[in-house]
Amino acid sequence: MAIESNQVADSKCMKILPRIHDKIESLTLQACLLPRVLQTNNYPHLRKLVINNLQFIMSCRWFNEKSPFLHVFKQQILELVVTIGDETMYKSEEKLVTDIYKRIFGLFTNLKYLDIDANDTHHFPRSLLTGVPSTTC
Repeated sequence: MAIESNQVADSKCMKILPRIHDKIESLTLQACLLPRVLQTNNYPHLRKLVINNLQFIMSCRWFNEKSPFLHVFKQQILELVVTIGDETMYKSEEKLVTDIYKRIFGLFTNLKYLDIDANDTHHFPRSLLTGVPSTTC
């Protein structure tokens, strides 16, 4: 199931998701809809989460221990795909990207697959994860 706009999300959240929430194994969401959709229902079989158009600033709010949805999903999410939607990235934001990786590795305890897809204009050095402890990865 892919949810992409506020109007569609309202319709699906209010009508469809409550009926099928216990059967959903994969969700694809625009980042702005993440709190509304994930806090609306319990998804006991959700194993794959795809987040599109995530802004770097938003990632700090969602990938931390105080996240409103993380306490529920941190053990059950096996696959996480995140598409970064920022148009530009400055060298100082490399540290932020590394921090996002560290947070994800540390928080999603059963994660088997991670794909963080940034805009092609982002040029990450090969050593992006240098310094991340092997126990974190």
